[in-house]
Amino acid sequence: IRLGEEERLRKRALERGSNASIVDAIYDDAEQMARAVLARVEMLRGEALFNAQLQINENGVKQTVDFGRKAGHTVTAATLWSTHATATPVANMRAWVETYIDSNGTAPAFALTSTKVMSDLVLNKEIRELAYNVGGGTVPAFITPDTVNSVFRAFGLPEFRTYDTKVRVDGVHTRVTPERGIALMPDTSERLGGTLFGETAEALDLVEAKAIKQEQAPGLVATVHKLDDPVSTWTKVAGIA
Repeated sequence: IRLGEEERLRKRALERGSNASIVDAIYDDAEQMARAVLARVEMLRGEALFNAQLQINENGVKQTVDFGRKAGHTVTAATLWSTHATATPVANMRAWVETYIDSNGTAPAFALTSTKVMSDLVLNKEIRELAYNVGGGTVPAFITPDTVNSVFRAFGLPEFRTYDTKVRVDGVHTRVTPERGIALMPDTSERLGGTLFGETAEALDLVEAKAIKQEQAPGLVATVHKLDDPVSTWTKVAGIA
């Protein structure tokens, strides 16, 4: 990011005998860029979980990273859950969880999904009737997410947890995970993966210059650059993960 209104900030620094305003502006830019890098990594995590692949085509890098998920582990319900009257999410989940157990030797801890999917489940006829059969009384037009989860737990199935985070991609708010997707997730004892940050070329330059210690090199690194033509100050944040 190029430092905005640099001429005004430099003039103020000369008048006040302090460059605090320039320093603060640079820190603000560094924070903004660090958040942007972390948001990009978050998008990659969502893509890895739901697609089992990463499609990278940016900054001169074009690559497909395939994590090897079996084709039969990516499925679509025969009747979409948005069809509230006839969809059978409990039956679907029983089949999918059985496949998960056959492959992993243990049951999933929870199902990661969206608020949109939960909105379908609270209106689903099969689940409402099952909740009624358990609790008695008139079948309601809709039920709560807690009741939905209680029905799934009654069948020994994982509960649903929603995640609706969005980040800006080219100025557009974009979901990290799909609006109508489900990922069966293990508990913390069954490690699914991790996000590891390495050492960037910028960090190694700082180590060589003795600006930071070797053990500080992994992770995000922010650097400031000045150009003479045109006179400008730039802040850069880089990470490799």
